[in-house]
Amino acid sequence: MGAYTTRRLKELRGEKIYSDPADDDISRYTRQRMREIHETLEAERDLDKSVLGCYPVSTMGDRDGES
Repeated sequence: MGAYTTRRLKELRGEKIYSDPADDDISRYTRQRMREIHETLEAERDLDKSVLGCYPVSTMGDRDGES
């Protein structure tokens, strides 16, 4: 991954242009991961936070087992 990063930085600076088939794989993987992260964030936004906030309170108790 370090070689890819170095090569990509040179391309962005305009120093040298490379053509590597691995770039397509990395781009495809990056797009897929970004899509997965976006979907995960959307799912977390839809959670009912009020129910999640009650969980720690209901599980806390003293040493006698009272809650």
